Amino acid sequence: MSDEASLQEIYDAYQLIHDAREAEHKLRTMRLTSLQRYLGVTPGSLRAGGAAAAGPELSAGFKRIELCREALAALDRQGWNRSYHQREFHDHFIRACARIFWKTDKPGAFARDHQRILEVNGWASLSQEVLISTPRRQVACVKREFGMVLTVYYRFGKTISVSMFAAAMLYSTPNLEMSIYSTCKRISQKLLRNIIKFVDLIYLELGVEPYKILRMNQEEIHLAGPEGHGDVRVVNSYPSKIGMWPCNIIIKKGRGTRAVALSRSRRRRITLGAVIVVDGGPV
Repeated sequence: MSDEASLQEIYDAYQLIHDAREAEHKLRTMRLTSLQRYLGVTPGSLRAGGAAAAGPELSAGFKRIELCREALAALDRQGWNRSYHQREFHDHFIRACARIFWKTDKPGAFARDHQRILEVNGWASLSQEVLISTPRRQVACVKREFGMVLTVYYRFGKTISVSMFAAAMLYSTPNLEMSIYSTCKRISQKLLRNIIKFVDLIYLELGVEPYKILRMNQEEIHLAGPEGHGDVRVVNSYPSKIGMWPCNIIIKKGRGTRAVALSRSRRRRITLGAVIVVDGGPV
């Protein structure tokens, strides 16, 4: 009987390990729906709420991604509840900056964790560039006073989204250097003020000691992070009219080459809004 009991205990222990690994596999391969992302659900929160799963410990890069999401969720609780589109923007931003979270890890760590990054976050691929184009919706309201016509534009909160994301990255990512190029000086200064305000709200909501400010002016802010003497986190906000004119058309036919110049009226300048450049460094 004792031998049978010991075999049963071994079988039960094996079954528990097998079930835990199955649960971990389901969480890693699960893809979040748009509704779950809107509600702030993350694979990490689902893992914490489920059964304890056996498996290798996640590297620091995964923890920094979760820390970035926690910072964005903290801003939601501080009265800056993000809209559906803003949450979609941030999810794409985090995916594009995934390599940055492994910046201070050992060489090759990001390449080794690449597949697991996709599985844990429910992503199909990792692209390091994101282009977001939103339509401008407008509702015209006619006021009879003074003969004025007021046109109200509904926007998608792109400027606030960029400020919130930059603040979350500044809080969660060591050795960060981020540059934001805006359409004019007024917007670039407003972005930096918003970033400082959002970082303070993150400190307040998460109950952490504020990072020491090393340098701050109208174009940049330098913070001393908590991960050692060399952990300096930088955000630059510059004014820049980023755009381009379509170039002349070059037509090659046989051995001859001729250029067709487009008139100014036929050209349409393409002007970009905020452009974010994050220094990834070697990984």
